[in-house]
Amino acid sequence: MPGEVKKYVRFYIESRKKWLDERVKKPRPVILSFHYDGQILCSTTGLKVFEADWDKSRQRVKPAVKRSREVNQILGQIEEKLNDAYFDLLVKGIAVTNDELLRAIKRDKSTEQFSVWREWERYFEIHKNKHGKGTLKSMKTSYNHFKLYLKNREIRFEEINPEMLSGYSEFLLKMGNTNNTIHGNIKRLKIFLNYCKRLGMHTNDAYRQFNISERVGSIKFLEWDEVKMLLDVQLESQMENDARDLFCFCCLTAMRYSDVTNLRPSDIRQHSFKDIEGVHYAAHICQQKTDKITVIPLMKEALEILERHKNKHPDFSMPQHALQSVNRTIKEVGKLAGITSKQEITIYRGNQRETKIYEKHEILATHMGRRTFVTIAATRGMPINVVASITGQNPKTTLKHYMGVIDSTKFDEVRKKLQF
Repeated sequence: MPGEVKKYVRFYIESRKKWLDERVKKPRPVILSFHYDGQILCSTTGLKVFEADWDKSRQRVKPAVKRSREVNQILGQIEEKLNDAYFDLLVKGIAVTNDELLRAIKRDKSTEQFSVWREWERYFEIHKNKHGKGTLKSMKTSYNHFKLYLKNREIRFEEINPEMLSGYSEFLLKMGNTNNTIHGNIKRLKIFLNYCKRLGMHTNDAYRQFNISERVGSIKFLEWDEVKMLLDVQLESQMENDARDLFCFCCLTAMRYSDVTNLRPSDIRQHSFKDIEGVHYAAHICQQKTDKITVIPLMKEALEILERHKNKHPDFSMPQHALQSVNRTIKEVGKLAGITSKQEITIYRGNQRETKIYEKHEILATHMGRRTFVTIAATRGMPINVVASITGQNPKTTLKHYMGVIDSTKFDEVRKKLQF
């Protein structure tokens, strides 16, 4: 057909001899190949991927690979910019050459201005099916706080520096936020900025130099006797029974509330072992927050809870209630069960330290479940790597958060081993 424009973009991973040694397990550069008017432009994209993560037919990173969406979006933008540059040169009557195409792309990248607010809103849209509702809610809260601090003023990515973030921290402090809450807001802002940098929207690194330290306070957890008190208490309403079972199931399995309410009968599987007598059950889950596959052995008490709710819901193994309702109700249940031991809570606001004493039932919430499981397991001598494999955490993270909470064990060991 006369006048038809023949061009196409291809992406592939580099396959030079130095990459052919199977012993070298390193990511390979992604190469751009632009075919036009009988010519070829080849250039690196600045991206690297492992061969196993690359889909040759789609010329993109496989969807299941971490951050594949962002990498594939960059490749899509490169292709779009090349096509735009090609037609722009044709319209202007400029001879299309490799040098002209590269100059056009470079010029476009250096002059393009991105709106921080628009790109942040686009980030929410792209990640709405990737992150949990709680994570997206926290991200949007950080977005609203930062926009409120700047009074809706449009800013460039390059303006976000330590001085601006210091002012933002003071603003959040005056709103009554604690240091840990401010730390979370700064962390979520940096996650967004790092994402935009990977997409080539800015080259700013200054914001990384500012941080508000997170303080790990006293860990809130229940003793095993207190868990048993909850399991044994007689309750009248269905909501109280459901809240108690949901909370205790978190304590018995180290599962997050979101994973407990998404647990399906098909997730519960039988296991048999040559060196362990009998049939054993475990929950096989993909954690909603981290996408990690975890196998959780189920204690007798956890199986009894599952049995109580068997066939009550067509899809799920556990009752379905809003998190806020469960957290409100479990405090009432804790009081009925007699969980009145004292818990000291310390928070930090700037340089000020605030300490309050509560009865433990007053602070009961589902997030205490994982902490309770880890603490009890560590107290009873379960290796930290086994605990981490059940919770899906890095062993170092588990150790950092729970070191120092098992006071009775420390005193008992000193009494038995060091007192002569």
